[in-house]
Amino acid sequence: MTYQQKSHYTYPIPVEVDMTKLLEQATNYVKQRAEQQHSQSQNSHAFEKDISRITNYYTELQNKNDKRAKRMGISEEKRAEIEAKSTAIKLEKEKQLQEIYNKCNGQIEVNLDNGILYFIPLQAFTIEIKFRGKQIEE
Repeated sequence: MTYQQKSHYTYPIPVEVDMTKLLEQATNYVKQRAEQQHSQSQNSHAFEKDISRITNYYTELQNKNDKRAKRMGISEEKRAEIEAKSTAIKLEKEKQLQEIYNKCNGQIEVNLDNGILYFIPLQAFTIEIKFRGKQIEE
């Protein structure tokens, strides 16, 4: 029954069901299966090509920026601006590499939209055992 909080019938349940633990187990199982399937289909050649392209591009930018910083007659204000640009280049390079890594390796996000809870009712029997004047109920 979709999106229903209480069941129509109340059955005696012999054990307490920990739904959060069960949800966690299901989530871990789905993540594990997705990671296995993704690792089998990973294209490492394209990944290596993108990494080398980005690394070369930002290395060239950094080298040009370093050459500008080494010129004679640059004011302190201009030197600080160039150093700030160097820091920005490094951060942008790390960001681009992380995006490529995420694109190639994927990010797994598991959402539970609908769930089905199977309930199999159990039959309970009460037995009275009488033996030598003693009565035991099980």
